[in-house]
Amino acid sequence: MQTSNPTYLFQTEDAVRNEERKLEKSKNKHGNPKDLKSKVLNIELDRTTPKRYQLPRVFTCEASHVCRLYDMNDGKTCKVYKGHGGPVTCCQVESLMGDDQDRFLYTGSWDSTIKRWNVRTGECVETLLGHADYVKSLLLFEEEGLLISGSVDATLAIWDIRSQPNRLLYKLSGHSRGIEKITRQPGSNIFWTCGSESSIRRWEIRREGGQSLDDEGFWGHQSNVYSLMFEPEDPESLWTASADKTVRQWSVYEGLHEETRFEHPDFCTDVLVLSDGNVCTACRDENVRLCNVNLGNLAHVYSGHYESVTKLLQWKSCLVTASLDGTLRSWNLDLSSVSNETNMASEDTFQKPEANQPQLTEEELAELEELMSD
Repeated sequence: MQTSNPTYLFQTEDAVRNEERKLEKSKNKHGNPKDLKSKVLNIELDRTTPKRYQLPRVFTCEASHVCRLYDMNDGKTCKVYKGHGGPVTCCQVESLMGDDQDRFLYTGSWDSTIKRWNVRTGECVETLLGHADYVKSLLLFEEEGLLISGSVDATLAIWDIRSQPNRLLYKLSGHSRGIEKITRQPGSNIFWTCGSESSIRRWEIRREGGQSLDDEGFWGHQSNVYSLMFEPEDPESLWTASADKTVRQWSVYEGLHEETRFEHPDFCTDVLVLSDGNVCTACRDENVRLCNVNLGNLAHVYSGHYESVTKLLQWKSCLVTASLDGTLRSWNLDLSSVSNETNMASEDTFQKPEANQPQLTEEELAELEELMSD
C-alpha cells in the first residue's frame, strides 16, 4: 500500500484502516477518559479513598514499567512507583493499618520480580526473587500474613510478609502453562487459579504448606482463562472470562458445574460481579457489557475505549474501566437515570474493529503484540 504517512509503511491495508479507525475513535470523550499516556494492564482500588469522593483513587499497572497511585477525581498522579525493568502486570496493597507509612504495595512485573513499596513515600523497600518468568497475578492473604504470586513459569509462590525481609515459604505446581489470575474463595483458606492452558484449579493454603485440591483441574473452557472472581455473597458461585469468547458462571459445590454463559464476539479479558448481583464483562473488541444475570441477557454496552479493555472495578454506582488505549474511564451503572448521556454510548456509535483479527491462543502472543506496539 502506498502512503505518505511513515507510520503506515509496511502495514497491510487492513492494519492501516484499523489504525485510522482507532485514531478517529480516540477523539471521543465517552466515559470521561483520563489519559495516562501508557497502556494500562491492570488497576486496583485504593480502599482508603474517602467515601464522599465521586470517583476512586486507583493503583495502575502500566506498560511503561511503573505503578501509579492516581486520583480519578482531579486527574492527578499522587505517587509513582518506579523501579521495575519491564511492564507492571499486577499489584496488591495492604489494608490501612495505622498511617499510610504502615501500608505496603506489592507489584509484579515482566522482569520476573515482585517489589514491595512504601505507599506514602514511594520507596522500594524490597525486591522478591522466586520466579523464572514474568509475574502475572498477586493475591494477599493479609490476615494470614501471606502473599501468593502466579507466574508465566506455571508456578505459584507463597511468601511470608510478616518476616523482615519477606521470604519465600514454598512453591506450588500444577498448571502446565502460565498462570493468569488468582482469587480467594470467600470465607475460606482456599484459592483458585486460571491458566493459559484453559484450566481452572483449586488450592488450599496454609503457612506450613499448601496443596492442590484437584489432581487434573477443571477444563470447562476451550482456550485461555484470563480472569476469575467469586460472587462476594455466594462462596459457591464462580465467574470466569476466557479467550474462547465466553464469560461463564460456575457452581463449585462438589466439582465445577456451569450455570450461566454469556457469548461475546472476541476474547473476554475480565469479569466483575456487581453489588446487585449482575456482571460486567471486558472484551478485546473494546467494549464493556452489562449483563442481567437473572434474565440471562445483555442490558447495556459501554463503548469508548479504542483498544482492548483490561480491567473492571466498581466504585459505588460507578464502573471504572482500564484499557490498553492508556485511558481510565468511568460509567454510570444506574441505567434508569441515564438516557442519551455521552458516557452511555452504544456499541453502534463507532466503527467496529476489523473482524479478521488473528485469533491467537498462545498465552502471551496477543498481549505481547499489543504491548510492543507502543
